Amino acid sequence: MKTLVFGASGFVGFYLKRYFNAVGTAQSEKNGNKKVNFLNDDEIVEIINAEKPDLIINSAGLTNVDECEKNPDLAFKLNGDAVGIIARESRKLSAKFIQISTDYVFDWTKGNYGEDDTTNPINVYGKSKFLGERNALNYQASIVLRIEMPYGINLAKNKEVFFESIINNLRANKIVNAATDQIISPTYVEDIGKAVDALVKSEQSGIFHLASKEHFSRYEFAKIIADAFNLDKSLVREVSLDSFKLVAKRPKNTFLNVGKVSKFLNISSIEDNLRAINQQ
Repeated sequence: MKTLVFGASGFVGFYLKRYFNAVGTAQSEKNGNKKVNFLNDDEIVEIINAEKPDLIINSAGLTNVDECEKNPDLAFKLNGDAVGIIARESRKLSAKFIQISTDYVFDWTKGNYGEDDTTNPINVYGKSKFLGERNALNYQASIVLRIEMPYGINLAKNKEVFFESIINNLRANKIVNAATDQIISPTYVEDIGKAVDALVKSEQSGIFHLASKEHFSRYEFAKIIADAFNLDKSLVREVSLDSFKLVAKRPKNTFLNVGKVSKFLNISSIEDNLRAINQQ
């Protein structure tokens, strides 16, 4: 099954490219990726027609939540409109299309969100990703896979993710401020490729949620990480989300229900996953 991954230079995209031994696209040709300007519709069409993949996975887009708030037109272009181009071209090839989405399509009112729950994004990032979902689902063979705060070692080295920032700061004996009032169910990055593979092989379509079965605050997650890596968790300090003075509003309780995807994938505990990471 020939696979094309958009956004292969990103944290999630790097793992997807490796898992599927895929052709990857990025803003540069670094690490063997094909250079594609995601703002250029013609370049998106050209790479799809040149590669003629059986499976297309899109993890590209503008993922910096505050940058989306500052540049809404760019966010809607990259996270929404470009997805429609990929979906259209996937239909022409009869290729399966997977759109990687986010828990931020929900607000903060309840948590334990299922696939059929009402979406209500409260920031530009969430709204632009929801547009991408709708554009993807216009092609009936598409899967929208919503993930939540992926964790693991960022092999792409394109940014420091929350998980690595906790480890790096604690190893340097630095104070870590973590919010007690944002509830999460983090997604193990290694599970994303496995989930896509399982859903494609079982000929699924529609919306699926992928996250951990456990949920807790960012503060609690930081302490769990500290324990797993034998670091000083007393350096983890409780703060409120509002204390970070972020540009965009963040939903405070969007943890995802993973009952649907669990029929196709065994989701390991965070404890087991952290142990595996620690042994790498």
